[in-house]
Amino acid sequence: MLSRGVVSNLQSMLELLPIDLLERVNREGGLQIADLLDLISAPKDYTVYDPTPICDVDVVNSDMAALGDESLRTGETAVCIFAPEESLQRIPGPELSLLSLKLLQCSTATCVWVVTTPSVYDEVQSHLKGLIGVSPRVVPQYETFLLEVNSRLKLNDNAPSMVSCGTGDVIPALTHSGLLDSFGGRHIAIVNAMNALGAPVSAMVGEHITGKKPVTWEVAPREMADETPVLCEHDGIVQLVEVNRLSGVHKNAFKFTDTGCCVIRSDLQWSSVQWRWDRVRRNRDHSFSVAYQRSITDLCATFQTRFLASPRDSRYLMVDGQLGPRDVPRIFQAI
Repeated sequence: MLSRGVVSNLQSMLELLPIDLLERVNREGGLQIADLLDLISAPKDYTVYDPTPICDVDVVNSDMAALGDESLRTGETAVCIFAPEESLQRIPGPELSLLSLKLLQCSTATCVWVVTTPSVYDEVQSHLKGLIGVSPRVVPQYETFLLEVNSRLKLNDNAPSMVSCGTGDVIPALTHSGLLDSFGGRHIAIVNAMNALGAPVSAMVGEHITGKKPVTWEVAPREMADETPVLCEHDGIVQLVEVNRLSGVHKNAFKFTDTGCCVIRSDLQWSSVQWRWDRVRRNRDHSFSVAYQRSITDLCATFQTRFLASPRDSRYLMVDGQLGPRDVPRIFQAI
């Protein structure tokens, strides 16, 4: 537990900030400043002790593609793209960003939403206007303060650095935007733009519709260098867990990892989700910082989830840095 002086110093720094900046952080559905201070003064322990790796998962049945195509085409299933600021990165060769690639991969869908970082909201809007035939609804996610490792505000040109609250923002952002209330469909296919091969596979949507479980989640065979969540059983629940929360079992013991693609029912009781605000360590240009963020994989721990495996070569290319020329053929083979 940190000393009261650390929290008091941070609170004093926050009190000097402009009111409009504080209101941005305190948006309903995000990490409230009071809760941030509580997390710092009394850290939560989200360690997962001795989880059991899941080694056998059903595969996606391609026979379900026709049902999924119809659901996407009619708008019964909407597509939501999680698009952090890095998703504007250009792919070598073609005039495509990771975000525009994702829209190309979602061409079957008639209802598309994009949840993006507030810092690039206007840029994303302009980017999408330049794409012919594309008119998705853009929704801002939430922001929090980037902190030094000693929990002081991290400053950039004397202004506090901001960071998004993570992939777990998708559901609260859609809820508080009113989109879920006005949505006339029944399912939402969520994809992460940072997985260059991730897309709402029609067969997986079909599997979700026939499977009758609240959540259907895609996983792929894991490799040693992967840092995405792993599939395991913990407290009697099969779920995805971030590798930094594992204890007692080495991450390389796990066989499957998260592709960032899932399909969920649109009428779930979102208030029952207990979001875990993890203290995430970041390293940018050898400068260390921390931020409190949540993960969409918390849905797996709350709602019954069916996990389906897809081939890694065609479904997993998580971008952490720059795409290389050798990645491009894989991307376009999978479209």
